[in-house]
Amino acid sequence: MNTLPVPDEPLRIALIGAGGRAQSIYKPLWESLAPWCRPVAVCDPVSENGDTYAAALGVPAYRNIRK
Repeated sequence: MNTLPVPDEPLRIALIGAGGRAQSIYKPLWESLAPWCRPVAVCDPVSENGDTYAAALGVPAYRNIRK
């Protein structure tokens, strides 16, 4: 079986959008993606979505990508 190479350090990713699709489809994938990428922030204009998703990932939440 082929395996993917694991980088020395995972790619740091800021997530933009934390609505339904992010919660139901993408959120469950983070554990399996950990060797390759690490979330560092969540941005969503809807406070409830951003705060909930950011708390689950242990990262800060933002409302505006420009701030």
